[in-house]
Amino acid sequence: MIRKLETAESTIENLNAQLSELECNESLVRARQQHENIIHGLQQKHSEEMLNMKEVIDEQKRLNEEKVRLILYNSTVLLLH
Repeated sequence: MIRKLETAESTIENLNAQLSELECNESLVRARQQHENIIHGLQQKHSEEMLNMKEVIDEQKRLNEEKVRLILYNSTVLLLH
């Protein structure tokens, strides 16, 4: 009877240890999922910002080219007069 009780206590201790380990693993899985969600959100935000900056740069290039054309045109007009 004492042997059965000791075996049962040992089994309970092992099960409690396994339960603690599972809880720890579950916490790690949740933390990893949160981390991956944050990283995904940051990557998406970065991509959107990069696209926005590319659009701004392209518009600035277009405006600069237009200014250069106007300067060249005005220079040509002045030279012809």
